[in-house]
Amino acid sequence: MEPNLRDTPLRRFNTFFWGLGLFVVFGIACLIIKYFIQEDKMFSVDDERGKARVVKREQVEAAQAVLLEYKKDGNSVQLPPSALFSVAGELLEIKPSDSGIPHNHLFGEQAKVEETPAPAAEETPKTEEETISE
Repeated sequence: MEPNLRDTPLRRFNTFFWGLGLFVVFGIACLIIKYFIQEDKMFSVDDERGKARVVKREQVEAAQAVLLEYKKDGNSVQLPPSALFSVAGELLEIKPSDSGIPHNHLFGEQAKVEETPAPAAEETPKTEEETISE
């Protein structure tokens, strides 16, 4: 293998500092561009879209508030939910009772099939061993 005559410690030192210098110059150029281009006021897309969401939410809340108010339409009256909670509590205290109606009855042909008795089982003839053991 031939030795590389261009690879010397002085060239490595020189190349390292040229790279380091270019990196620093690039960083300084970026900072200068940033401060000249950037304004003091930041623009946020989330804030801009949030304004529309707030307006929609206020509209929805206003519409819901109108629907939950006391309404009277002719002879029928719609009460707010707060007026009905006491009535609902009384209805929940009622215990269920038996209606007296049988709910397990069968209809038509199924009832007739169920009522017919099953045929009696025939006796099996005894084997010789059973007769001997008696």
